[in-house]
Amino acid sequence: MALHIIGRCSNCKSLTSRVTAPNGDDNDDKQDRRVHQCRGCAAKGLKPAERETKKKKPSTELPRHIEDALAGARYVVRSSDESGFPRVVATIPAFGSIMLGGEGGEDIVARIERVWPTLDEIQVRRVVNYIDAGAASAIRAATERPGRPKKRWLTDY
Repeated sequence: MALHIIGRCSNCKSLTSRVTAPNGDDNDDKQDRRVHQCRGCAAKGLKPAERETKKKKPSTELPRHIEDALAGARYVVRSSDESGFPRVVATIPAFGSIMLGGEGGEDIVARIERVWPTLDEIQVRRVVNYIDAGAASAIRAATERPGRPKKRWLTDY
């Protein structure tokens, strides 16, 4: 239970420190259901309005342990398959290794739902996008042409 000394009146939304029970009782056993009501609304005989419970929005953020696992992922580019599609092996802690790309690859969504069953649809999509971005980055790094070598005064004497 939180202790709120100053709050807003449940009827007129003015600041007040007066606390009453929603049904008019001042029992101590219903302390967590108490609401604020100003003297003006109490003098008018208005009953305190029930506190509205806020609907919790579904969280699209990933749990911390999954973010840490995705941050520790390693991506290794393998040789292309016979069709020429690039393949990447993703090794993710607490998830294992999985071959991405090429034909006949494993369904990654089913595996995510099996390993982390508490994720909802939006969170699973975020995990897939994160893994896809890591694989694309590994392919890009392996296929880019190397730049001009840096001149260093240690080696260019």
